[in-house]
Amino acid sequence: MWRAVISMQFIILSIFLNAIVNAQEGHHSPIETTIASTVATVVVGSEHEVACTAADCNERGSCFGTKAMPLCLCQLGFAGVRCQDTYCDSARDCSGRGWCMGTSSQFSCLCNLGFAGERCERETAPAGQITIATPAPPGASHRAPESGARPEQSGEQVHSPRHESGSRNGFGGESAESGGQFSGHNGMML
Repeated sequence: MWRAVISMQFIILSIFLNAIVNAQEGHHSPIETTIASTVATVVVGSEHEVACTAADCNERGSCFGTKAMPLCLCQLGFAGVRCQDTYCDSARDCSGRGWCMGTSSQFSCLCNLGFAGERCERETAPAGQITIATPAPPGASHRAPESGARPEQSGEQVHSPRHESGSRNGFGGESAESGGQFSGHNGMML
């Protein structure tokens, strides 16, 4: 039953679209004129169903089908069954520091190099450096380092592969084997 109704709706829609094209070219047939004049009501068998309108697509698209079974063709920038969603905006949703994928209600950010976080809101260590969060030595402050202070004085160590090292992994200071944690993109542990 449903397949017949849907098939009939698409046939009527096809005839209607052909009628519009033919009317624009100046060709009119009695059946096309009748169909074009009854846009508001689609007749399927003995049932009358009301045709959908742009309002059924949140005024963000064109609607084909009926109020009971609308089919929305969304305008550029809108998505969803009823054109209810907007695509996300990289400048707004990813702090202008990455690429946004998805809709404004459900998206992911692919952050540019040097930025991390759900919305690319956090700066990461400069290229070639790895920031390792380590416990502060006894008597050290947990404040941000003052101008000119070394990172080790704040409880955070910055290591670079270029620094001299006595450890076998090529990094100075605490190694990953001794409890250091390497924090990667979106808090992943590397």
